[in-house]
Amino acid sequence: MILLEDPKCRGIMFAWQRKLSPATKLVLKVLQLNGWMTQEEIINETYLPPRTVKYAIKNLREDHRLQERLDPDDLRRKYYRFNGQNLHRRKDL
Repeated sequence: MILLEDPKCRGIMFAWQRKLSPATKLVLKVLQLNGWMTQEEIINETYLPPRTVKYAIKNLREDHRLQERLDPDDLRRKYYRFNGQNLHRRKDL
């Protein structure tokens, strides 16, 4: 696990997070703090456009950083949360 100090973020980041766009980092942070959320809840929390949130979710899912589950009451709706188990997984090496 490689940690980097980022003065802009005022904290510690993992090396894989440096490649993420600012919007994707925001979505990731919101999911880390709040747990399971729908896309609509993420949009309301971050004030990002729906298209930007969809793109961020797509990138995080492709990188195996999110867990996804269906809403049992409405199968069209999906819930997402940060998958902290894959912190040691490095696709970029």
